[in-house]
Amino acid sequence: MTIRMSLSRLPVLAVIVALTGCSSIPGGKTDSGASGSSIPLSGQTGASESPDSPGAPGSITSSATNPPATPDSEPALPTPSASIPIPSTPQTSPSDGEDSASYRPGEIPPGVSYDEPAQIVATTASYQERFSAVLRVAQSQLGVKYQWGHNPDRGEEGFDCSNYVAWVFHHSLGYEFSGASKDQYNEVGWVVERSEMRPGDVLVFDKGGHVGIFVGDGRMIQCGGDLDCVGYLSVDSGYWADHITVVKRLF
Repeated sequence: MTIRMSLSRLPVLAVIVALTGCSSIPGGKTDSGASGSSIPLSGQTGASESPDSPGAPGSITSSATNPPATPDSEPALPTPSASIPIPSTPQTSPSDGEDSASYRPGEIPPGVSYDEPAQIVATTASYQERFSAVLRVAQSQLGVKYQWGHNPDRGEEGFDCSNYVAWVFHHSLGYEFSGASKDQYNEVGWVVERSEMRPGDVLVFDKGGHVGIFVGDGRMIQCGGDLDCVGYLSVDSGYWADHITVVKRLF
């Protein structure tokens, strides 16, 4: 396997590996979740990946299998990282525009059912409390390896991008929705303008080719993408900033 990479990116990649334990995969990578058309990413035995969106740089072929260790018990949720600001109030509110007119604070979003025993905050909790819960659960899986089509709620090890998003919202807000990224693009949540994006919103790339959770500070937390595990990626500039299709609000 040959991967060409600018030497100027090496210090940045070293920081990513040091912070998350993830290996970096050059270029934007996409997948389509557990159902529908699928493009396995690195971490699946014998998987050959080719991005499914025009202009996505490069391709990766991997024969390595890196299953994550299975803990004896569910990991304790860490305190949200101080490097990710948690706003005391919503940074923006939806406008009266066509795309965001259906947004209803406090209601269960489209495409979502409710599993009350799984929640760690009530549906009546403030925006800050709900975002804090989502972030804590999301951060608890940092470094967990990418495994296409996997979701620990089904007794499997690791995640792909869309199953990770579904798992995080299930274990924080009690939301249950499809683990397929195409379904998350088409059916889940309210569409809001990109200019109204706030922490906790789900970002959809390449019409469902990839998904992640915006956490503020110009970053998203996600599984896969340029990494082989759960970690942070910038959405301020570069491939991912250029390939956002839609922003979905779930709370």
